[in-house]
Amino acid sequence: MLTGRLCRGSRQRRMHMDILLVNPPPQKQVVDQNETHFMTVSPPLGLAYIAAVLEEDGFTVRLACMPGERLKRADLEALLRREQPQLIGITSMVNTYNNGLRIASIARRFCPGAAIVMGGPHASFLGEETLAGGQVDAVCRFEGELTMLELARHYLRGEGRLEEIRGIVYRKDGRTKATPERPFIEDLDELPLPARHLLQLESYQYPGSVITGRGCPFNCAFCAANAISGSRCRMRSTKAVLEELEEIYRRYGLAKIFFLDDTFTVSKARVWEICAGIAERKLPLEWYCESRVNTVDAELLDVMYEAGCRVIQFGVESGNDGILKKINKGISTGQVEQAVEAALKRGVKVVCSMIIGHPDDTHETVRDTIRLGEKLLHMAKKLGTVLRISFPVLTPLPGTRVYEDAEDLG
Repeated sequence: MLTGRLCRGSRQRRMHMDILLVNPPPQKQVVDQNETHFMTVSPPLGLAYIAAVLEEDGFTVRLACMPGERLKRADLEALLRREQPQLIGITSMVNTYNNGLRIASIARRFCPGAAIVMGGPHASFLGEETLAGGQVDAVCRFEGELTMLELARHYLRGEGRLEEIRGIVYRKDGRTKATPERPFIEDLDELPLPARHLLQLESYQYPGSVITGRGCPFNCAFCAANAISGSRCRMRSTKAVLEELEEIYRRYGLAKIFFLDDTFTVSKARVWEICAGIAERKLPLEWYCESRVNTVDAELLDVMYEAGCRVIQFGVESGNDGILKKINKGISTGQVEQAVEAALKRGVKVVCSMIIGHPDDTHETVRDTIRLGEKLLHMAKKLGTVLRISFPVLTPLPGTRVYEDAEDLG
């Protein structure tokens, strides 16, 4: 816990909330349309971690997950009008960024005296652009817990100066200014558990989502995870992960878990420890994780299955070995077939993602990708089990090599 470093505010609670944290809906559910016809896979744990740190310091917080709670624009406007938060934090991914800016504009109209902060991967890489429209006062870059805490202390308690807060971009005297980057939190066990009591957990496909570590050591050309995390992994202790799993099951009655790590199996030894702990504590969990085909084997998949793993997602990305090399994926199509077959034989359902439209893709390499997908589907059918494949079109994400080279690529 961070209690050793965070001083709880001494002031009494106000009639209205101090801070509102908002998770916008994805772009296809435009805020202006007053419609929500979708179900979110997992709760916004990033915001829930920030909320927990803020609550620990004495702030009153509301977390509004618009897709999870199926909130429409009218609902958001009513919430802002009624509660009048003094600080509004909005997260952003590539598919929620524009709606995030719309929400900032709505918040500015209904809470003109509030400070508005945007964060999340998209705003973190595009701080100056995010501030350009005037809706947003500051951008919280990358890891948000300690930065949002200092921003809350500044805006609500008058503590410190913006230029002293590391990890932000802000406007002053008509100019955009950036402070030095904030170091990552080295000991993730110091963080309080996510503020799940602020979430409508029944609204999510995987309400018991858990983050066991942050970061990715791989450097795929199309993915921003490496840039966001500083090219390394920071892991919570196995003990802390198991205690959280036990709390989720005992306190909230949730047995369906989604491990949200970029690559849950990055350390086989650690996965073994977590699986052994689940068995030892007799937790009847069923869980889903994201993985890479070169970080699993038949033996590890056996252990994972026995501990409750029922779905695993592999980022395959291409069915052509030349393309896999050019995007720096670090795997081969042979490894894909081997890992998928091992998982299916063990009874684990498999989800594969195969991107279409890599910079060096041709008609033939795309056909290779489709052929590999067909081969894997035939494999699953032969084994009598389930395999799903998605074929998303490449999106140049800020922070990726593809994005940085977009102009040269044409």
